[in-house]
Amino acid sequence: FEEIPQKVKEDRAYSIAIEMAMGEAPVYVAADGTMRDKLAARRFRDQMWPKISMKSGPVLGKAFSVLFLQVDATFVQIGFDNQKFVEREVMTSGWPPISTFGKSEAFDVWLMVQHSDHVPDFQLRALQAMRALLESREVSRSNYAYLYDRVRVNVGQKQRYGSQFECLNGKMAPQPLEKPDEIDALRKDMDMEPLADYAKKFSPTCNR
Repeated sequence: FEEIPQKVKEDRAYSIAIEMAMGEAPVYVAADGTMRDKLAARRFRDQMWPKISMKSGPVLGKAFSVLFLQVDATFVQIGFDNQKFVEREVMTSGWPPISTFGKSEAFDVWLMVQHSDHVPDFQLRALQAMRALLESREVSRSNYAYLYDRVRVNVGQKQRYGSQFECLNGKMAPQPLEKPDEIDALRKDMDMEPLADYAKKFSPTCNR
């Protein structure tokens, strides 16, 4: 997987995602291989939906909603499958420390948890497990901050680190902040760039 050029991976992800949306490709992750192989395959599959959104949305317009309905159920199932995998094979005794599990592998696990909005109690358990490793820096502080905000926003609370954005009046903007006057200091403490710099990564306009 790592040897495949980025452009090829992106195009392949898009084509497989479309096939999956139409029910023409099986959902498959190899049972053998290393943990890194398994996580890479799951990360690849997890990222298919963003490929569809970015490439198809602007082109299809209103027709995009039809594709969304076809593919959404598949990706919800992928999310449940990823959650069970993480609980069964990774978080058996807490969050995996970077020093023994690997930085890339830990990121892949976090990504699956971050996208498990359909299981909020699982996200909360993962957040608590990550918190135990914050001081020792055996967990990414920025990843923890992203998940912290996600958990709070999903239950209707204000976010602390400004990582979660939404479309407001045709523009992307951070969802309500807990301490807006302290946001950059809070972000710096979690190894995150200033909010203004982070905001530049989003498209200046949106359609919702």
